[in-house]
Amino acid sequence: MGDRANVVFKEIRYDKQVVSPVVYFHWQGSDVLRLLNKTKIQMEDRTYADDVCARFIQRASNELTDLIYSIAVNNSDDLLTNPYPWATEDNGVYIVDMPDWKIRHIINMYNDDTGKHDRYKFTDYEYVGFITGWKVCNEFIQTEDEVKQLQGLAQEINELDNEQSNRNLCL
Repeated sequence: MGDRANVVFKEIRYDKQVVSPVVYFHWQGSDVLRLLNKTKIQMEDRTYADDVCARFIQRASNELTDLIYSIAVNNSDDLLTNPYPWATEDNGVYIVDMPDWKIRHIINMYNDDTGKHDRYKFTDYEYVGFITGWKVCNEFIQTEDEVKQLQGLAQEINELDNEQSNRNLCL
């Protein structure tokens, strides 16, 4: 129901990760790459995630028709570490990495064999120019179980890093 997608912008600024609010589209999900291209042209060399997010929302709002519920802005502390619940919308979730505008698109897919939405398609895009926009540079599919295994490994690595940081503080 709808043409839904979520979009988030991220960057490293002064050695700290900055993440924009999540932009939710109810009716413009299939237009995300086109809207991102227009936003990139408008922003030129400005690449702060929060500024780009604001212009992206403005660009999308300017193109709205008279539909009642179309755009929402949400906060998410865990989208980058757990994007999978956000990927269940019709057009999934787009994670835009600033300043180079690389995009990872994650979408939850229906698996005919199991009769469930238990696979994720990952598509990576890189920017090639304002006329062409983005091109696909990588594409792969993982099952829900594979994703859970990788999430578990990432959590273990984070815990080990935290333990090591705590030990270094005591030295």
